[in-house]
Parts: sequence; C-alpha cells; structure tokens
Amino acid sequence: MRATVIRIGLALLAIWTLTPLLWLALLSLTEPIALLHPTIPLLAGPFTLGNYAWLMDSASAQAHAVRAGFANSLIVAVAVSTLSILLGAPAAFGVLRGGRRLRGSFLVGSLVSRAVPPIALAVPFFWFFAQRDLLGARVGLTAAYLGLAAPLAVWMLVAAFAGVPAELIAAARVDGATRWQAFLRVALPLAAPGIGAAWIVAFVGCWNEFTLAQFLVAASPAQTFPVAVAPMLGSMPNQLSAASLVGILPAAVLALLAQRRLRDFVRPL
Repeated sequence: MRATVIRIGLALLAIWTLTPLLWLALLSLTEPIALLHPTIPLLAGPFTLGNYAWLMDSASAQAHAVRAGFANSLIVAVAVSTLSILLGAPAAFGVLRGGRRLRGSFLVGSLVSRAVPPIALAVPFFWFFAQRDLLGARVGLTAAYLGLAAPLAVWMLVAAFAGVPAELIAAARVDGATRWQAFLRVALPLAAPGIGAAWIVAFVGCWNEFTLAQFLVAASPAQTFPVAVAPMLGSMPNQLSAASLVGILPAAVLALLAQRRLRDFVRPL
C-alpha cells in the first residue's frame, strides 16, 4: 500500500513538472496563428520548426539579441562558477580546518548573505558600477554574480571537504606534504563530487538570474539570455517557447552529465 502511494505521488509530481515543458515544446512547434484557434491548439497542428529556424538563422534584431544573450550567459556563468570554485575551495578547506567556531560563523554568514534578495542589491550595484564605467559590461556582471554565487559555493564545499577523512590529511602531512600540497593532492580529488555539484549550482544560478542583469546590462551588447528573451513575452509567444527550450538545454545537459557525481555528493549528506 505504501509503495503504491509513493508511486502515485511520484507520477503526479512528474506530471506537474513535465506538463509546462510539454506545453512549451508543443507551442514552439506551432504557428502563431494557431493561438487564435477556438479549441486548444497544442495537438491540432500543423507542426513546424519555423520558430527554431527563426531563432537560429533570422537576421531580425530580436533573434540576434537572443543569440548574443545566450553566448553572454554562457560566458558569464562559466566564468562565475569557475571562479567560485577556484576561490571557494581553498576558503572552504581553511574554514573547515579552522575550528568549530570559525566554521559556524562563516557558514551562518554565507547563508545570511544568500537571504538578501537580488533586488535589494540592484541599486547599490548600479550606482557602484556607473561610477566605474562597468554598466553594460560582462566583467561587471561577472563580479556582481560572483558575490552571489561564491557564498553558496563555499557552503557546499565545506560539506564536501568534511567528507574527506582527517586521517588522510594528517598522513599526508606526516609524509612531508605541506598544507597546500595536502589540499591539492588529497582533499581536492576526494571532494571532486562535491566540487562538481557546487560548480553546477553556481552555473545554474547565474544562468537563470534576471534581476541584476536587467539593471546592469539590459539593452547593451552584454545583456544575458533571460533579459534578451523578456521582450518576446507579449508579442512572440511561439518564438519565446522555442527560445525557452533552448535556454533549458545547458543546465539540463550539465545535470545529466554530472548525475553520478551529484548522487555521490548527496548520499553522504
């Protein structure tokens, strides 16, 4: 009985999760005129790939902005997630070895910083970047996103390094390794699943972020994918659906490729 209830719950959850994606997929394969059909147009057809062709090949300003936004989001998200790991991994390892009080204070501070909504930071960031001529620049957006992504990355990396046996670090130190060598040669390889999970979480967070990007890079060559597709919401729903599905691909592919590493990281927790 309990197994049946669980299966029904999982089936309902799958339907709840996949229905919007199915709606987007079918809407992206229909002509705009199908929206005026008196009945539900999703299964009425005819279907077409014209919306995807428009997205990939059209010379219109909106299609070009979407393609450029996709590239900008990819560059910024990869840069921020990589920098979060490069800066956060040594910080997490040092916090973990620095004692319980330091660890607790640092982790609470990291979580509190995540509780601040991005809209509350938008105006200070805008003023700060305007003074330094960083508005409309990928460098400025990368710096802003790094301040949001790094605390969560450090919090996850502390949990990852906590799974590394202290005895192995001590044994490496006895064998003559410096603390930095023990970190690079022992702790990092063993914490690889957690590092991969932190990288993916940072990437997805930057990829989906809209509020700061709207303030800092909107209507500039550096605008990101969410900002680029926003003007399509009211007037181009079919093309917007195609663009939305394309925008889901990077995070979905990352999750599929790193599924085993994510499972290995979550299991010890």
